[in-house]
Amino acid sequence: MSLRVLDRNARAVCEGNNGACQWVPLFTQRYVIEIRNQGKDLARYFLVVE
Repeated sequence: MSLRVLDRNARAVCEGNNGACQWVPLFTQRYVIEIRNQGKDLARYFLVVE
């Protein structure tokens, strides 16, 4: 599985390292969180947002 966060210009602001990604978002901007399963088997995950 891979994880990355994109800003409104589709630039990666954080890429998962062992499934974890930490950054301080701007309140004035929206982000896209991409979680991809690069394997053939089903995968489970949970997303924690503080």
